[in-house]
Amino acid sequence: MVSDDEEWRETEALLGKIVIEWGKAMGLVYSLPKEMGFENFAAIRLGLAQFNSDGLRLAYMEKLISHEPRLFHDPRDRAELALAALKALGKLGSERDALMHGIPVSDYARDPKTREKIREGAYLIQQRKWDKGRFIKVPDAAVHHLKKLKEVNVTLLRVAKPMLFEGWVEIFGFHPAEDTAAD
Repeated sequence: MVSDDEEWRETEALLGKIVIEWGKAMGLVYSLPKEMGFENFAAIRLGLAQFNSDGLRLAYMEKLISHEPRLFHDPRDRAELALAALKALGKLGSERDALMHGIPVSDYARDPKTREKIREGAYLIQQRKWDKGRFIKVPDAAVHHLKKLKEVNVTLLRVAKPMLFEGWVEIFGFHPAEDTAAD
């Protein structure tokens, strides 16, 4: 059995990884205007910085890419990859917000009839009801979220830094977003 302290340390580490991975993703989103060939990429980046939420930044980039198809006629279908990554990242936003802004509790619940523990450990109480219940088991939810976030980052890296991505894979045989030591 894992102690409360151990579980909270694991929880803190996982939430920290989510913050870092999300930051990487948003950094790649800020790279998209230049890497995808927008002539006024500096103005677009400034526009991104003016929004007060990542959701608005993602929607803005989706709209720009969707309405500028002439910029993306290349064999790698970068626009489609970028749009897919932006949409996936947008869907992960509510999960990320729930994990970052839930109320942390150490919770124990017993079945009233059998007295068996049915919930124990590090949880976040959700006000937004991101999942089916009010309590989210943080380590499990964070591991699942991180996996999806890393997948989005790989796609964004292919689009935002194609030469870096392809060169790394060619030289080292794996993509730079793989982090086998952390998994």
